[in-house]
Formats: sequence, structure tokens, C-alpha cells
Amino acid sequence: VYIETMVKGRRVFLEFYSNPNDFSFADLPDEARVYLERSGALQATPIERLL
Repeated sequence: VYIETMVKGRRVFLEFYSNPNDFSFADLPDEARVYLERSGALQATPIERLL
């Protein structure tokens, strides 16, 4: 996102309503998965995890 916006001067749009097709919490590195578990951020969609 930084390169696209700051270096290339482009606008970037992020989609928070669905996960990538191949997304799985089990595939995350242990540190990331444990962090999300401890913070209670294991909701189904990115937008739910942000709220």
C-alpha cells in the first residue's frame, strides 16, 4: 500500500468484506494466530475483526 500510494502516487482501495479465497487462520504464523486469538479477533471477515 505504501509503495502504491507514496511512491507511485496511486489511489488504493481495500476490500474488508471478505477474506481471500485461500485464507485460513490455521495457515498464519504462530505468532500472528496467537495474537489474534488473545485479542479476540477471530471473526469471520476482516470488517468484523476491525470493529
